[in-house]
Amino acid sequence: MADARISELVAASGFLATQEFPANDGGISHKVTGSQIQAAWGMDFLGSTFLASAAHETAVVTIAPRVQLWIAVHVASYGGSPDPTGDIASLRFNGDSGANYWSDHAQFIAGAWTDFPLASTNLIRMAGTNSRLSRNVWCQVNNLGNRGKTVNLKNQTGTGDPTVVGVINLGGGEWVNTTDQITSVQLVNQGSNNMGTNSGFIVFGKNL
Repeated sequence: MADARISELVAASGFLATQEFPANDGGISHKVTGSQIQAAWGMDFLGSTFLASAAHETAVVTIAPRVQLWIAVHVASYGGSPDPTGDIASLRFNGDSGANYWSDHAQFIAGAWTDFPLASTNLIRMAGTNSRLSRNVWCQVNNLGNRGKTVNLKNQTGTGDPTVVGVINLGGGEWVNTTDQITSVQLVNQGSNNMGTNSGFIVFGKNL
């Protein structure tokens, strides 16, 4: 993958992929590219995908197993009318579509925190509530083979209006599998509508 694409997707997650740093060159600063950050942070780029046209789910990305994973998710939009069942992009691991996941999200709405738990489901939701607008999620994943795969989620959803403040979202989830490491990742919409063009994700990993 080109550095520009890595930088674009990682920046969309909330992790700054292009940043000014001072250099020993008489005070002149320089840009750091996505691949340089990858090397400096010690993570391996494992794979990525994005939608060239609207679709309900992305391609499955096969990855080399790593003990820690970082997944940057970007949902550009959703098509159609709001789905009452919830248009929420969600993660699925190793093609497991059984009821082997749970997720929970605390969202600060109208001056109060509201809880959105979901147990015994077939994916890990990236947010507690649906949206028609863009959404970025940064996920840190434990990927030990003999433990459940816990996922820490930081989410931000756009409002499309500078006078309207977005919802703050903190969440987590788990793929309850204690025999396999994650070796494939897919983004699937929980609702019936399609995710918009350029929705996708990028996966980094590191062995401790």
